[in-house]
Amino acid sequence: MSQTSAKGKAQQLVFEWFATNYPDVPVKFPNAPFSGPDDAMYAEFFWVRGGTGRRSIGSNAYREQVGILQLNIVVPEDTGAGTAETVCEDALNSLNETQHKIGPDETLTFRQAGLDTDEYLNGKYVVIGSIPFSLKKIVRTQAA
Repeated sequence: MSQTSAKGKAQQLVFEWFATNYPDVPVKFPNAPFSGPDDAMYAEFFWVRGGTGRRSIGSNAYREQVGILQLNIVVPEDTGAGTAETVCEDALNSLNETQHKIGPDETLTFRQAGLDTDEYLNGKYVVIGSIPFSLKKIVRTQAA
């Protein structure tokens, strides 16, 4: 299964959403150069893989991997939670119940998003949200 392509598609969708809706909010992606602002909001993208399994053995058999896209919105401490929660929820909700083709035989599907928790970390307030995903790959097709 093409995790690289699926993660790349998710990163593209998140990047484009922020560029359109909050162009001043930078997004930190895994293992990419980033200098987060000390006194302003920024976002962090995490791709968390879960289990993979065969979901069908007949015609149109496929494998499926599940996981979550986690989005953190980071703001300076003592600046309030409302805006960070709204941005996190809106960004993730833009992916709710959407499907995206990843090559000729793979589909990335996002489910229902939600805010998970919040925390204080290194002088920052962090709102954490996530949306479950599944990546399906057709492994065999049989003509009728």
